Amino acid sequence: MKKTGLLIDSVKGETALSILNELDLVDRRFKVGRTKSKLRIPLARRPNVLELELIETRLGKFSTAEDEYEPHPEKPESLEEALELLPPEARASLPRAFDIIGDLAIVELAPETMAYQSLIAHALMTVHTNVKASTPKRDQSRVKKESDH
Repeated sequence: MKKTGLLIDSVKGETALSILNELDLVDRRFKVGRTKSKLRIPLARRPNVLELELIETRLGKFSTAEDEYEPHPEKPESLEEALELLPPEARASLPRAFDIIGDLAIVELAPETMAYQSLIAHALMTVHTNVKASTPKRDQSRVKKESDH
């Protein structure tokens, strides 16, 4: 999508993003672009004269230009939304709760959903970006205690 962006030397990119975030100017719906030596930061609106002066004072030389920006993909809000294409009987049995320990999700799956285990794991990692892996909860009746040996 074509929109106004700020062009700045890559070495000043982190500072530029910080300043633009303070001014609520970054359009987070779009990805920051990059050329060999410049960053292209999508703007939510055109900066006013005072904002332009502040940016120039803190960053030095920069420019603005109309350019094409790639939108960020829409992230589903819930596990149900991420798995809306599953059959109704599987959707009805989706886990309502799960445990997260660090970056691991432990999920208790109903028998109807076992065939969709990898899809459910992927959906969990999409919805909860802090989760890097998922494992099904083991049946506690089959786990032997050390004292049972």
